[in-house]
Amino acid sequence: MDMLIDKKRGEKNIEGVFSSYNRLRIENYAEAFHDLAFNFTKFDQREMQEGESRGEYLARRKESEQWQRLGKRYSDAAVMMDAIAKECYSCRRPRGIQRTSLYLLLRRENVTLKNVYEIQNRYHHKEYCLSMKVAEGQKRKAGKGGYGRNGLCETETAAAILSGVFGRKILPADNCPVFIGDECRDYLFVEEGRYHVSTGMASMTKSGETISGDNYSFLQGRDGKMRALLSDGVGSGEEACRDSGHLVDLAEKYLETGFDKKQMLGVLEGIMMGNAMENRIPTLDLCEIDLHTGECEFVKLGSAPTLIKYDRMMDEIASENLLLGYEKIENISVISRQLKEDNYIFMMTDGVADYFKEEQKKELFAKMLGSKGYSDPTVLANHIMNKAVQLSAGDPAEHNNIRDDMTVLVLKIDKSAD
Repeated sequence: MDMLIDKKRGEKNIEGVFSSYNRLRIENYAEAFHDLAFNFTKFDQREMQEGESRGEYLARRKESEQWQRLGKRYSDAAVMMDAIAKECYSCRRPRGIQRTSLYLLLRRENVTLKNVYEIQNRYHHKEYCLSMKVAEGQKRKAGKGGYGRNGLCETETAAAILSGVFGRKILPADNCPVFIGDECRDYLFVEEGRYHVSTGMASMTKSGETISGDNYSFLQGRDGKMRALLSDGVGSGEEACRDSGHLVDLAEKYLETGFDKKQMLGVLEGIMMGNAMENRIPTLDLCEIDLHTGECEFVKLGSAPTLIKYDRMMDEIASENLLLGYEKIENISVISRQLKEDNYIFMMTDGVADYFKEEQKKELFAKMLGSKGYSDPTVLANHIMNKAVQLSAGDPAEHNNIRDDMTVLVLKIDKSAD
């Protein structure tokens, strides 16, 4: 890391994550990808050539568009590399009463603090890195205080101490160990968002099938955002499950890596098209909630409508986009809503949504959400699923069969505990 140290104030400001040499290497890689992307512009030939039939022209244009999309993916990768090369953090070493209090309070738990850094990450949220270990010969007996079976202090205990010292709710990061070991190492803690999200899910498999073609995921990242992903595979059964599961897994991977939504969609498009899956592209439904602000963004690609329940109002978010690969990434619309405490989000696949007409939908949700008994997301998800099954049983054409895989996701937004 490149660092500048202000000895007078005791602060350490990190200018860049990488050394100058390594940063230059990454920038060179990015430049190479930019060059590759530029080379694909030669395929952008829109005029009909002499002696070319209309069918040949349309086939060449389609091929040209595929090459153009590939070039755009190289360009996205180059932009990502440039961003990583220039990534930097502001970092300070707490002094005075904060450091002294932290040191003494951890010492009471028989933890030795070596160093502590307060970091503002690239998402403008606070993180805390503590270098510490359990004091030699000071392991407590299992089950006492914040100690587990092995006698090591839990990182939850350190997080509670951090919260008191810095005056804000702080939690162990997702990849932080559960216990503080007897060898000195770094432990990462993050500032909790203003909101937290509780989730629920219910699903049912199509009659005659043993496995659902729907897949879903809940994902909370270091960027302070909670994401729900839902995908409905083409058809049903094992192949549909494999396709939708693959799409959800890849979306998770690239969102965790740091790609923004449209960059992630561009990479997914390239992978799906490259695997010759044009005729069986699953739907993709993405809900992304900023836990610090309550802002929520939706990306819907061929998916069923999403419902939002505010205090006394229901909002329906319909899909305005075609399936992945059938629309230019830059033209895909992202829908934003502002959420607050006690708001609910309902995501579902077509197998559920198809049973609810407009009036049934309003009546169901008005009754359900007006009852105190229906506040738990899992209870809500199961209630919606049961209602959809009842409606399917009332359809003579269905003969009491479930005609499609059904999945419901429910997210409830609450304020974080003080």
